[in-house]
Amino acid sequence: DNIVKEYVEVMYPIFKQVFEEKGIPLDNLENVLKQSAHESSYGTNQSGTFNLGGITWNETMTDRTPRQKDSRVYIDFDNLYDYAQYKVSLLNDRYEALGAKDIYDFINRLHGGNPGKHNYSEDKKGYERSLPFMHTLEKYIPHDN
Repeated sequence: DNIVKEYVEVMYPIFKQVFEEKGIPLDNLENVLKQSAHESSYGTNQSGTFNLGGITWNETMTDRTPRQKDSRVYIDFDNLYDYAQYKVSLLNDRYEALGAKDIYDFINRLHGGNPGKHNYSEDKKGYERSLPFMHTLEKYIPHDN
């Protein structure tokens, strides 16, 4: 419970700030927080420095530093704000997930249900088993939006 509370206390205001700066409605802020928590085991399973989501690097990312770990190459971020900015832009621009009507639509958009048929991960069933049922995380989310 403490690790979940700490994760929300750290990441929620950062994601909220990014949403507000980008002019994105806060409707899917909770979904982004859940997805990020799922990907990182609440920030405990970092693939790279400040890389809470295991975002893999590719050659077109000339503005990011790659880091090799576990036979994969990941993006490193200088801080959590930069991570959140990248994550929100990626989910909004590539997957159009920030226009989702609910958690299930959000999950579907991340797994091919978007105009480009882009697939964020191979674990749609894991997302369906996990994201809708993160009740411990939900109880720590401020309801000021």
